[in-house]
Amino acid sequence: DMIAKKLNGRIDDFRDNVLKINSMLVNNEEVHLYIDGSYKINHQGFTLYDEKTDLDKVRNLVVVTNKKDINKMLNKNIENLNEKIIKVTPKDIVIGVGCKKNTDSNHMKNSLIKFLAEYNIDINAVKEIGSIEIKKDEKAIIDLAKFLDVKFKTFSVEEISKVDYLYEKSDWVKKNVGVYSVSDPVAHLLSEGRVIINKQKYDGITFSIGRIDI
Repeated sequence: DMIAKKLNGRIDDFRDNVLKINSMLVNNEEVHLYIDGSYKINHQGFTLYDEKTDLDKVRNLVVVTNKKDINKMLNKNIENLNEKIIKVTPKDIVIGVGCKKNTDSNHMKNSLIKFLAEYNIDINAVKEIGSIEIKKDEKAIIDLAKFLDVKFKTFSVEEISKVDYLYEKSDWVKKNVGVYSVSDPVAHLLSEGRVIINKQKYDGITFSIGRIDI
């Protein structure tokens, strides 16, 4: 529960799983832990999982990751461990969004779901979405924030102009909204420069992903 609290993370069946793992740790039973990335968490009491670990001897595996498919992440089939896996999903993903005016809300939602699936990102890892200030009343983005149950933050032309030169430029976007790009620089601003997936296009929509440091 301390790991989840530290990472503002989600655990399925939170109460039951936390009670089980805490009980095992108190009784000095072996619980394996896999940390996908550089999360700053205390792993005292856990046995760290690595490529040399014998999967047949793993009783429970706590996986800390913002990835959706753990098999794909570990590059191996661990179906025999599915019932033993307890996944902690940190909320460390931020998304920059650009779109045409009056974009359909369902198209926006379905495009994001497709985007996240293509890059194996868990939708529960999304902490915040953002766009340019001119889009503050764009229904599709507002509805997307409601669907994700996250905040929708907007940035001014001046704020975006300070970093848009770092990313792919579009004269058409510059002419219409005042900056050369939207989704990449917004992801940059939301994540303090930690953009991990650059602009991807989905029929009038662009998404970019940043990761915050937690």
